[in-house]
Amino acid sequence: TAVGGGVIRDVLAGRIPGVLRKEVYATASLLGSIFLYGAVIPFEVPLEVGAIVAFSVTVAIRLVAIRLHLNIPRIRRVRHRRA
Repeated sequence: TAVGGGVIRDVLAGRIPGVLRKEVYATASLLGSIFLYGAVIPFEVPLEVGAIVAFSVTVAIRLVAIRLHLNIPRIRRVRHRRA
């Protein structure tokens, strides 16, 4: 809900959502959910175990990003020179 609320706030304010352009927040959530799906579906890990491990992976990614001051890389627009 925190990611969703922040996205709604930024969209209503007419800005690009911060979680999509700077902080490793939504990315950590996405990786954790992919990990959960990958553990439960193909490897048939019990849902409870997969959820706990996926939560731990998500928190670890977020904490490492905070500790090392990591941000999502920005894509720079290439401006073409006019001839």
